[in-house]
Amino acid sequence: MRIKDIITEEGDTAGTLSSSIATVAFPLFGDKKMIRRAVDPNNYLKKKKKVKESAADLHADNVIYRLDPNNPMDDTEVLVIGGAGRYSLKGLRTKARIEAAELAKKLDGDHGGSFRAGAYHVRQLTNTLRTIVAAYDQLNKIRSKGGSKSRGIHNEDRALIDECMSVVQQFRSKVTS
Repeated sequence: MRIKDIITEEGDTAGTLSSSIATVAFPLFGDKKMIRRAVDPNNYLKKKKKVKESAADLHADNVIYRLDPNNPMDDTEVLVIGGAGRYSLKGLRTKARIEAAELAKKLDGDHGGSFRAGAYHVRQLTNTLRTIVAAYDQLNKIRSKGGSKSRGIHNEDRALIDECMSVVQQFRSKVTS
């Protein structure tokens, strides 16, 4: 039964009868937990705890903003995880290289401030690298589906394997000669 159902207004001129007034039993003294249970037994007023999701988990599945049909491996626009802007894939790779160089520079010092700055740069570099990996994963999904959108997308895993095999073959040719 709701309070709206209990309280009824009648328009008579005699006034309000005591039976028309709703009463609520509210304990004034006692344990705070007991008082809270009396007022809100189903915890409707209690604030719900929000589950914090990391920035990497929020948008890791959909980082490609615009797929460039002519040069998808370089000119595709990618949204950085965490909302740090929009870059081309080539620009994002350059940004990662610059951040890695800055991190190496920051860690040259022997004082604590350089390591604090280094910790910041590690987080920034990690976010950039996660974005690049997520973009490559998404491009790989597009490539595996086939169709007109998959033109020009290279299999990055296959390229790495081919590069490693060429290094091994060069090493073998030097050893055998």
